Amino acid sequence: MKTIRKRTLIILYLCVIGFIVILARVGYVQIVKGSAYIERAFDLWTRNIPVSAKRGKIYDRNGKLIVGNTIAPTISIIPKQIKDKEYTMNVLSTLLGVAKSDLKKHFEKNVSVEIIKPEGKNITLDMAKKVIAADLDGVYISGDVVRYYPYGNTLSHVLGIVGSDNQGITGLEYIYDDYLMGNFGSQNIFTDAHGNKIGDLTGDYTTPSSGLDLYLTIDIDIQITLERLMDNALAYYDPQDIIGLVMKPQTSEVLAMASRPNFDLKNYQDYDQSIFNRNLPIWMSFEPGSTFKIVTYAAGLEEGVFKTSEGVPFTVQ
Repeated sequence: MKTIRKRTLIILYLCVIGFIVILARVGYVQIVKGSAYIERAFDLWTRNIPVSAKRGKIYDRNGKLIVGNTIAPTISIIPKQIKDKEYTMNVLSTLLGVAKSDLKKHFEKNVSVEIIKPEGKNITLDMAKKVIAADLDGVYISGDVVRYYPYGNTLSHVLGIVGSDNQGITGLEYIYDDYLMGNFGSQNIFTDAHGNKIGDLTGDYTTPSSGLDLYLTIDIDIQITLERLMDNALAYYDPQDIIGLVMKPQTSEVLAMASRPNFDLKNYQDYDQSIFNRNLPIWMSFEPGSTFKIVTYAAGLEEGVFKTSEGVPFTVQ
């Protein structure tokens, strides 16, 4: 009898100790490590649809806008949320005007989020409205932006081009990309382990931050005049290249810079790389020739020594 009672007490003590251990572990998980586990859980639940940041604007010396931004939505999908892939591909193929085979590769990827690019990248607002109206499961629209040029292709070589992922590739867009880029945001959607949306649970929205603005020494009015003259010369003389540069002599500030042939900033892919990748006033070397007489004259003016038509030297007081 005593043996049974002793064994019972031992078992009771072990149960109490086990309960205390479990309670301590639960307390440790809930209190000490609770925030870390919650953060990890949210990472597992969340599907992030990227939202482009607005690149910094570019202004001329007088504060006139040369390069801005305009909204150009992008289509993204969460493949595991799409119930009928064939139907969804057919609808998007019709709306976007692209072949179904071009979209199929996106739908077959085993990823959490897939951006439909280039087919669904930077579409028009009207197109985005049609996609939203179609109410397709697993298809989302994010608010991307693209560059806007109030003066068209003016100053194209100096400004440079921006790629499909909103990154600078050439010119000032490339040189100052770290300042102009900004930080991407995201639309966060909560899903279960299978990628299915969790009820009506709405994820939060991470707002993108805009890049820094850039002010140039360029005077856009002088730039327009220079390029108009260059276009006239191009039409009249049909030269292989034209270089144009206007500077402020007192400070050496560049007021206008251009070269020909020119290219379309929005459709640079249609041109040879040698055209959009070279800013001729900076890149091209040439013999100064008679233009060096200006330097000789400036040196003589500095020394104050000149000669008359008879060859008699005189000085300027």
